[in-house]
Amino acid sequence: MVWSYTLLPLKTIFIKPHSPPRIDTMALKEDYLHYKKQYELPSYEELNKEFELLYVNKVIQIDYPLRFIRRRISDRIAMICALIQGILQPNPSSFINLQESSYYKTEEKKDMQKLLKKLMVFERTSLVLDTTLDEKQDAAFIKDSHAYWKSQREALIIIFTTLKEGWEEEEKEGAHQEKTNEHYFG
Repeated sequence: MVWSYTLLPLKTIFIKPHSPPRIDTMALKEDYLHYKKQYELPSYEELNKEFELLYVNKVIQIDYPLRFIRRRISDRIAMICALIQGILQPNPSSFINLQESSYYKTEEKKDMQKLLKKLMVFERTSLVLDTTLDEKQDAAFIKDSHAYWKSQREALIIIFTTLKEGWEEEEKEGAHQEKTNEHYFG
C-alpha cells in the first residue's frame, strides 16, 4: 500500500473562507460591549482584570465572545479547584501536596471543601454549556461566576497567603537543616 499526502495551505485549514480574520485584538472588547448591554454583564475591564481574558498575544478571530470569556473564567476556576483538591486530598506521591495540606487545620479544610463544591458547580456548568451552546446561559454563567469570585476573594487570598507563608517557613527550616546537616531524604 502506498500512502500519498496532499499539503493544504494553512489559511485553507484555519481560516473560514466566508469570514476574513480580525487581527485587531480589541475586537473581543468591542463584541463584548454589545453583549454587556444585552445581558447586563460586568464590565470588560473588570473581567479582564480578574480572568486575563486575552492572555495570549495575538488572537486572530473570536466568533463567540461570551463562550470565549466563559471558558477563560472556567480555566481560572479549574486551576483553583485543582489546587484546593491537592490540599484536601493530597496525592501521597506528591511532596508539594503533602506539604501544603499540612499548612491547614481541619476547620480550614472544611471551609475549603465548601468553596471547592461551589467552584466545581461552576466548572461542571461550563462543561454543560460547551455542549448546549446557549448564549444566554453563557451570559448568566459570566454574571454568576464573576459575582461569586468577587465574594470569595478574601477567602482565596487567605488560602494563597497560607500557602506562601508555609513555603517561606519550609525554606527557613531548610536553611537551618543545611547549616546543621539535619536533613533526611529516606
